[in-house]
This record gives sequence, structure tokens and C-alpha cells, in this order.
Amino acid sequence: MKSFLLITKTYWEEPPRVRHQVAQALAVNHKVVFVAANKFGIPGVKTKKVTDNYLVIQPFFPVDMRIRYRLPVINELYQMWLFRKLQRRYKESVVINFDYTANIIHKFFKRYIYYCHDNFVGISKRLNPAFISRYHERCEAGIAGKAVFCVSVIKPLQDYLKQYNQNSFEILIGSPEITEYQIDINYYPEKKNQIQIGLVGFIEFYNTSHSLVNKLLEDPNFKLTIIGPVDQKFLDQLRNKDNLELTGPLKGKELYTRLNGFDVGIAPYHEDMLDVVYLGTGNKFYQYFIVGKPIVFAPVFGIKKMKLPYGFVYVARDEEDFPKLIYKAVRENSTELIKKRISYARDNSWDRRAEELLNYCSKFDL
Repeated sequence: MKSFLLITKTYWEEPPRVRHQVAQALAVNHKVVFVAANKFGIPGVKTKKVTDNYLVIQPFFPVDMRIRYRLPVINELYQMWLFRKLQRRYKESVVINFDYTANIIHKFFKRYIYYCHDNFVGISKRLNPAFISRYHERCEAGIAGKAVFCVSVIKPLQDYLKQYNQNSFEILIGSPEITEYQIDINYYPEKKNQIQIGLVGFIEFYNTSHSLVNKLLEDPNFKLTIIGPVDQKFLDQLRNKDNLELTGPLKGKELYTRLNGFDVGIAPYHEDMLDVVYLGTGNKFYQYFIVGKPIVFAPVFGIKKMKLPYGFVYVARDEEDFPKLIYKAVRENSTELIKKRISYARDNSWDRRAEELLNYCSKFDL
């Protein structure tokens, strides 16, 4: 049994993302400590036991994470304070770093893995002033270069990381395991007065097309439910909210029960994201598939490169194409396709992805 220390700048209470899924998969047979993003407060840490193998550490710091990671001096003071504590407790653990701004991690943990699950530098360039995005670019370059090896979730990110570290490998995003929730999967799609559309994610003005969502809300035959945090700036751009339901973040059985009630899942990424940021499938891809739903996706890189059976994913050429494909996905859905999507998701589980990661750990004697 190994011991893993996962460094993140993600709140543990968030809906499941890559770092949560990796932690959960490893914790089946190994000890895992998940270090969450700091919250505002007097410096200190609290711990929470999730299972016998899974512990969450919640740091508190006088500067909120959303500000802290953008300020070089404050960010590094935070790291010095936190990593010194973690080094004393977990010096024998295998360290997996998900934080692309943890640029002095090498001073405390000489051997670590850098796990890159998004094009953070590309996103930073869109959201931050140039001096901040340049700082983040330097951080990630140093982190990747000093890592024992790097993991990416999509080939272009692997190629990007290889300019800093030749030991960079692709491990795709995996599917969640939901058998414990005993969801009564609806294998028999039926005609309804309204098509129930589901959107899971962290919905912000920069990453989701409000014009496309408005187009969907204008159709009286569509009912859209958004699961996850929604940025107020995004909400302010929406017009017809009668056909919209916001659930807020959901996890576990509650999340997959709601997903099971939809007719189709969507991924309406903002068009600016398609060119600037390397996008893979995202967690929502398998969250929809594990309950058998067809998906209508914006034409992101990861989806366009995948070879999937017909009827699994419908890729919209543009915003005009999106509603048409929703109708088509619902019309063509069948019991056979539902079962095939679920089987595909199970064959690409996070447990299998964890096995790939463990194989690389063994290769590099971690």
C-alpha cells in the first residue's frame, strides 16, 4: 500500500473534478491525503476523514485563494508556510501536484509528479493581466521541468509539457463509479412534452456561451437544468429564465439521480475557448455517459479527435447547429445506445486510469 499526498488549489466541496476523481480512485487501495485550496482565515489547517484511506486537509490563510495565487510574493509565502507543515507529516508520501502555481514545491518535495488536467496558462492569459499570466507561465514551466514525470489528460498538453520535461505522459480522463448509489437507470427513452437538457460544470462568462444558452432557452420544447456553480455575470446575460433550473453544486447519488432524469447532456463551450485553450472531454463527458445519455458538444479539440460509435456524441458545427442536434440526439436515442454508452464508460473507469498512474510510479521508483 502506497501513501499519496495530492496538492491542489481546488475546494474539496466542489463537484467532482479530475483531482477528486484521482484521489477517490487511488484511495480504494492506498492511503490518500487531499490538500484543498486555502480558505480565508487565521493560518492553520483542519483535517476531515472521508474514509479509512482518504483524508482531506483544509488550509486557512489570511489571503483568499482566488487572490493569493495571482500574487507572487503572497503565493510563495503561503507555499513556504503550508509545505513546511506537510513535509513534516508526509515526507514519505508520493506527491502528486495539481497546482500549476506551486512553484517552490521542489524545495520541500524533491520527487513529485505534476498532473496537468487543463491548459491553465492559456486560461490565465485570457483572464489575467499580462504580468500575472507570465508569472503563471514561469511557474508551470518550473514545476513541469523539476517533476519526476508529468501527466496530461490530452495529447496537445502532453506535447506542451514535453518542452519542459521529456517524461510527460497522457492519461485520459476517466469515468466515475456509481454502482454504490444504486441509480435506477432509465433504459427506455420516452416522448415528453419538454426535452430535459442537462448541463454540468463550473459555468462562467468566459467558458460557456451565453448566446447559445439563450438560444436553447427560447425554444419552449427545451427545459435546461444547470448543475454546478453559475457566475452572476453569465446569469445576467440570460433572457428567458422560465425554462431554466439552477440546482447549484451536486455530488454523489444526488448528482447522478438528476443526470439520469435528463434526455440529453450538453457542453456549450464559449467559441473563444475552442481556439485558445486545449479542451479535452471534461468530466461531464463520462458523467453523462455513465447514466447512458447522448451528448451534444461544442467542437472542442478532444471531442473532434475521438472516434466514438454513432449516436454517442453529436458535435455542433456552430450555435445554429446545436438545437438541431439536440432534437436529433433525442430522436435517435434507444435502449441499445444507452447500454452501449454505459458499457463504454465502465470500460474507461477512473480505476483503470489509476492503474496507469501507478504503473508510471513504479517505472520511476515512486
